[in-house]
Amino acid sequence: SAYPRSYAEGKVTRVSSHDWTSGFYPGTLWYMYEASGKKPLFLKQARRWNADLEREKFTRDHHDIGFVLA
Repeated sequence: SAYPRSYAEGKVTRVSSHDWTSGFYPGTLWYMYEASGKKPLFLKQARRWNADLEREKFTRDHHDIGFVLA
């Protein structure tokens, strides 16, 4: 999946799961799940986007992996 990174001038910039910002979108979905009173829609999406990050847990070639998986 291509993870949303930023939005400017009507365009969404997307990155791979390997990018240091890839965990930001799933993290935001988890916050939305909590803030919404735990609505199932946010839970489903948070789990879906988080699952795609699973492959990055063994990444060793950059120091920002904590941002991806925190």
